[in-house]
Amino acid sequence: MADKEKVLSAFSTGDNDIGIDLGTLNTVIFRKDKGIVVREPSVVAADNRTDEVLAVGREARDMAGKTPESITLIDAMKSGAVAECSIAAALIKVLLRKAMGNFNVIKPKVVFAVPSGITDVERKAVEDSAKQAGIFSVRLLETPMAAAIGAGLPVGASKGSMVITMGAGVTEAAVIALGDIVASASARFGSQDIDEAIRSYIRRTYGLVIGIQTAEEIKMKIGSAAPSEDSYNLFLEVRGRSAAEGLPKSYTVQADEIRTVVASCLTKLTELIIKCLEDLPGELASDILEGGITLTGAPAQLRGLDRFIAEETGIKAQVAERPADCVAEGLGKSLELIFDGREVRKHHKK
Repeated sequence: MADKEKVLSAFSTGDNDIGIDLGTLNTVIFRKDKGIVVREPSVVAADNRTDEVLAVGREARDMAGKTPESITLIDAMKSGAVAECSIAAALIKVLLRKAMGNFNVIKPKVVFAVPSGITDVERKAVEDSAKQAGIFSVRLLETPMAAAIGAGLPVGASKGSMVITMGAGVTEAAVIALGDIVASASARFGSQDIDEAIRSYIRRTYGLVIGIQTAEEIKMKIGSAAPSEDSYNLFLEVRGRSAAEGLPKSYTVQADEIRTVVASCLTKLTELIIKCLEDLPGELASDILEGGITLTGAPAQLRGLDRFIAEETGIKAQVAERPADCVAEGLGKSLELIFDGREVRKHHKK
């Protein structure tokens, strides 16, 4: 058996073992025997008076804007990190039940995706949340490595590959070679920042107050990172509340307006790429120039993002197949390994 086919990990895995992509906006669970089985918002509804958890995930998100003062919606994650262990634990526990039924009997082993720049405190928060949820066999895998594996990049090769993982609250860039992360950079920036910029622009320009979901709809329907032939004819009727009068109103918004807003946000992405590459050895830099940058994460589906990066950096970019699933699928592939105490990320090393 070739070295790259050997399974190397910290514990042996079974068919029920899982990978969890605990994201700022959504949590995705990959079950080894079934693939992706859960994709739900990373939010919890709790009673202010008793601290009792009333709902999690999609059920909690559906309560937005409809809850009495006694109920609060709490985000389990903030900018890619656990906001509060008890809340994250409640989310994990309920979603695991949806994925596996009585997981306390099955006792799955779990790999979590975590940012490459995670601090010791943030790492412990993930581990503590898992333990509070009833999981005791836990390993952590850097999100860029999981994304690269899920995207099918040759992470074990000597030739370098570059991946960008875009989330709601964190964006990471990494160069990977010989089964390890050679260089990386991260920024507390993601799709939520773009949505907020769109909200601010609509209010400033049209005096219209809109919600996050409407901003997301604008971004996905007429938003883009670079101009295209059809973008000049794109527009959307946007409904909201007049900030001056308090009454419902609507305005027609052009795609060109939103592209300008989006592009101003993406300067942080350009800076992140440059930061990741600035101290890279010449041989690896040459590899990246030849192979380009692979974009993963749901925000990578933004129209024209690959062209924006190519124009700003001079390096070609391509969006991975199923970009929103790359991290979860990479975690799933890592579950095929048998651990011997070495890092999970070494499993593709030749």
